[in-house]
Amino acid sequence: DPHFRMMKIPLLIGGATTSRAHTAVKIAPNYEGPVVYVPDASRSVSVAQSLLTPESREQYITELGSDYERIRIQHANKKTTPMLTLEQARANKMRVSFSGAEAPVKPKFIGRRVFKN
Repeated sequence: DPHFRMMKIPLLIGGATTSRAHTAVKIAPNYEGPVVYVPDASRSVSVAQSLLTPESREQYITELGSDYERIRIQHANKKTTPMLTLEQARANKMRVSFSGAEAPVKPKFIGRRVFKN
C-alpha cells in the first residue's frame, strides 16, 4: 500500500503471531518509519521512550536497522532442509514389532473395580 509506505510514525510490532525475524524480513522493508519488534508488552514503554527521546532516537534507529539487516542476511543465507518424496517417507517409516521381548505386558487386573470410602 503506497499510503502505508509513506508513513513515518514508529511502528511497534509484537504478539504471538510475529517474531523479530518476521519483523526484519517482511515488515520493516515495507515501511518508511522505524519498525520495532517488542516481544513483551512490558518492554514497549522503554522502546517508546527510546524513540521519543531526541538524544537516543537516531542511535536507537540506526542500531535497530543494522540488527534487522543482519537478520535479513541470515534469513537469505539460510539453507533449506531437503524434503523427502512421499514414496521415500513411506519407505522410511518406523517398523514396530510386538513379538518376543517387546510384547506388551498383560495388566494384573482386567475389568471394573469399585473403590468405597
